[in-house]
Amino acid sequence: MDDLKSYGKLIIQYWRPILVLVILGGVVGFLYASLQTTKFVASATLFVGKIPEASTDSYYTFEGFYSQQAAADYTDVVIGLLKSKELAVEAAMDAKLDTSGESIESFVEAKKTAPQVINLKVALENREDAKKLLLALTKLVDKRSKDLAKQGTKNLFVESASNQTSVYAVNPPTILYTLGSSVIGGFIGILAAAFINYIKTPRG
Repeated sequence: MDDLKSYGKLIIQYWRPILVLVILGGVVGFLYASLQTTKFVASATLFVGKIPEASTDSYYTFEGFYSQQAAADYTDVVIGLLKSKELAVEAAMDAKLDTSGESIESFVEAKKTAPQVINLKVALENREDAKKLLLALTKLVDKRSKDLAKQGTKNLFVESASNQTSVYAVNPPTILYTLGSSVIGGFIGILAAAFINYIKTPRG
């Protein structure tokens, strides 16, 4: 309680410089947010599946029973492919995007939302470029999956769960940056006031 009272006295005593730092912090945060560019995020839900081998009159196969589990296990492989630099660069080239000097894979986000479902997002500064890269990635990962299937598990596929590609704008959080910087400015002001008060306090 005594500490709170002492800090309260400091704030009252040095409220002008503290207020100046709060305002300056807010201005810095606002300017920083203003310099940030709007990102366009293209999003799609991908489904990883495996076509089971059909049973015949002469024999019965358990392939249908295990196909779902095989596809679920393969989903992690697909996520690894989507996050790889090689696939991202190849997809960017297919989409005719300039990738010079950029880590294109850093704009790609892939998360498993269910055993056979992947949420794929691409964030770029251009709406059409984000959409093109997303579609190129989806097409390329399906092709790679089929190529890998020829060497091992057959009939694996990756497809979009919808024919529509969602693209939305993500604006910089101006209010959050401004408020956060104001709080930091006020905190610095209080620390500076405490330090000045400590120096001025007579000792001995």
